[in-house]
Amino acid sequence: MRCNHETPFGMFTLELYDGFVTSAYFEHLSKIDNKTESAQSRMSEFVRNTSSLPLKTQGTPFQLRVWARIPKMGILEASTYQQPAHSLGVPAAVRAVASALSKKPIAYLIPCHRIIRADGKIGGYRWTRSLKRMLLMDNGKFIL
Repeated sequence: MRCNHETPFGMFTLELYDGFVTSAYFEHLSKIDNKTESAQSRMSEFVRNTSSLPLKTQGTPFQLRVWARIPKMGILEASTYQQPAHSLGVPAAVRAVASALSKKPIAYLIPCHRIIRADGKIGGYRWTRSLKRMLLMDNGKFIL
């Protein structure tokens, strides 16, 4: 089953199978350069309304371990790629963590947009770097 939700950033699609979210992604992104605090609060409300949905992803064992670590972050918390690598016991696997996150089939609900580079730069995002920048804002300021 597919459910579409209009967000301040464009259409957000959830794909469900047997009661589980198997995929979630942004489609038809709107112009996102000038979003406001209300956009963030609307997305936060959307997450509160969908956070109880169970997630079921498919990937390699390493990808699944990485993806499982990311939801443990707070909604306004940012992390570097090094932190999940360290928490998984493989501190040298920073590139592997970044690669696993780039293949994650569930956007926003697994908040990989909150993972940044060690040098403080935003880094890439599967659904555009501009969207990642906006998702990293709270009350018009970066949470970094």
